[in-house]
Amino acid sequence: MPSKDFSGRITPEALFQYRYYLGRVGKQRLRVAEIQAMDYLILILVGACLGTLAKVSDESFGVLGYTYSVISVCKFSCFTILNIVSHISALIFFHHFIFLLVCSTAMQIFSFEIIYFGQTRILERVWQE
Repeated sequence: MPSKDFSGRITPEALFQYRYYLGRVGKQRLRVAEIQAMDYLILILVGACLGTLAKVSDESFGVLGYTYSVISVCKFSCFTILNIVSHISALIFFHHFIFLLVCSTAMQIFSFEIIYFGQTRILERVWQE
């Protein structure tokens, strides 16, 4: 035996409820698409910045630019995951991305110099013996 509803509330029709549900889902999908569009806009901006910094000539066919692009896409995907997890705003995220990109590039150059000069010193010791 069904219980009686004493609240006097009128429940909406099934079609109205379905329309409301589709509206909510649509808004959620647009919100996700807006975040993705912002991520792609930041990626294009970073690619343009790195493209202007890369030294491209006819002999190298832009190999350095390709390397920078691969590095930026990898770092961008890592920081996008960080952005999703920590809910950092896009502008602060972009500032952190550029800061960490500069720091990591400096560390890569520094580590390359350490490896390169370390190998030359080892070779000098071998040749002296």
